[in-house]
Amino acid sequence: GQSVSPLRGRSAAHACSLVRALRPLLPAQATAAVMLSAFGLAALAAAPVQLIIDTDLGFDVDDVGALSVAHALADQGHVDILGVVCNTGRDACIVGVDVVNTYYGRGNMSIGSFKGKFGSYTDNGQDSHYVNELKTKFPHTVNGRNDVSSALDVYKAALQGAADKSVTIASIGEPTNLQDLLRNDMDLVRAKVKRVVYMDGGFNFGCADGAYGPNDECWKSAEYVVANMPSPDVEQIFQLHGDNHNGWWTGSDAKCGYDDDNPVKVAYSTACRNMWQGACDNYGRDSWDPNTVYVSIMGASGGGQCNIGSGRACAYSVSDDGKTEYRNYNDHSKSMYDFSLVGDISSVGNTIEQLLCQAPKLGRRDWSPAASVVEQRAHTTKFKYNSSETFV
Repeated sequence: GQSVSPLRGRSAAHACSLVRALRPLLPAQATAAVMLSAFGLAALAAAPVQLIIDTDLGFDVDDVGALSVAHALADQGHVDILGVVCNTGRDACIVGVDVVNTYYGRGNMSIGSFKGKFGSYTDNGQDSHYVNELKTKFPHTVNGRNDVSSALDVYKAALQGAADKSVTIASIGEPTNLQDLLRNDMDLVRAKVKRVVYMDGGFNFGCADGAYGPNDECWKSAEYVVANMPSPDVEQIFQLHGDNHNGWWTGSDAKCGYDDDNPVKVAYSTACRNMWQGACDNYGRDSWDPNTVYVSIMGASGGGQCNIGSGRACAYSVSDDGKTEYRNYNDHSKSMYDFSLVGDISSVGNTIEQLLCQAPKLGRRDWSPAASVVEQRAHTTKFKYNSSETFV
């Protein structure tokens, strides 16, 4: 259940300085051995996180920001994104995923969708939805969930090809796919998964509380997943916080300006323009999902310690409806952690915003359509935000 080394990000130059400091104290043979070990530690520390993102993109816009954070950190060498899966059956989710992946030059990435009906009930009547705007303006080859593999197949292929205890899962939506995965092959999860970081709370764990239509396929999934995720073999981090806002270009204090050629900026601007009053402010939208993905990638050992927060050990469980969470802080045996943001929310927001503003390293010039997807065809999605709805 150990996570990313606190040495992560230290360079070979740091290893050299260590060797220089020790050289006067060691014979030549030992110096050589230390040098090899130091370089080995530096290489190990710099190994990118192996990440799968499980998202309900297509409802709130912070899922788009979360994908952007992952791509930006991948461009910096911190993470290999093994795949992205949608945990609702909504076509808008997988289309939005494909648009963002393509923009960042990773259109060939393995992506999949939940194949049940949960979430698909909202695919009609969405004329103002931000994904509809993205579909019109940006390249993509996927037009719905029937164009991609099942999320379960993507999970299994990614895990089967991964080293033992190497994979981190960022769960930023409902745990439908994780339930399917655990019911299908719990031993595979135990062998390959190192950590799961959840954007939990009563909305995601409560199967959207009816906002996505009938939720019988999702009902009790959070209770099952948390209780049956192999513990303590797999570390579980529960991340409830999105007090910082991001997408500053939607307000008057932008870190980087609006760009019509950037689907992330278009998505935030379109969503904030059409959401209910107060959903966005001068600094954009709440950042539950971008924070979760950041912690998934940049967390270090000991419950996701990183520069935007830290985890507190506990035994964690959830009610059958997913709306009530229980924590026993006296039980440290489960490799479970309750994550808290650092006190300075403006600092957290600045960290995430810098990543959202980072230009793609690969870009469209490196994009080529995945062989597994079908030829693009017309598929219209429509949506209108409702002031009585809350999305995570």
